[in-house]
Amino acid sequence: MGTWDSGIYDSDAALDYTSRLETSSDLIGDLRSAFAYVQDHLHGTTHACVAAEIVASSLEGTRSESGLVVAPTSDDVVAARAALERTEVPEFFRAEDSAAWTATIDVLYVRLGGTLPLVRIPPPPLPPPAENIEDWICENCGGIYGQGFFEGPAFDELTDDWRCACGGTRAHAVRA
Repeated sequence: MGTWDSGIYDSDAALDYTSRLETSSDLIGDLRSAFAYVQDHLHGTTHACVAAEIVASSLEGTRSESGLVVAPTSDDVVAARAALERTEVPEFFRAEDSAAWTATIDVLYVRLGGTLPLVRIPPPPLPPPAENIEDWICENCGGIYGQGFFEGPAFDELTDDWRCACGGTRAHAVRA
């Protein structure tokens, strides 16, 4: 069972992503990839929130909780704000957790130069699933893998080194 709370780094997915960033040879490139990914996908906002926190802390001249620092461009800041506009409250949050998560994102958005209220942009609609296709759900982030949603092989045919966008392994996936 994964862990989560209302802070940017308060989930297994955020900590796993941060750990991968710590060994990155192109940190700013990886942050930019997280911002770009969330614009077209229904999941991956955890990575974008971590990336936005790193950018905001770097702008402020402080170290984020991750300890990572970058030299963001103005385009990076705009991309970070745009990514935060795509964030959603995780469906498993209780009402009080939802309010705390929303407040965390709002504060981060303002730190990046945004103004409130933050108008959240709904994610793009899902394509219709193919019939008779089994979906798998990542227990870390709730991401869905299914032939009807992603091009590629059936889940059972994926190699052992397959990773979800959040970094979860095949062992983190359960049949829907």
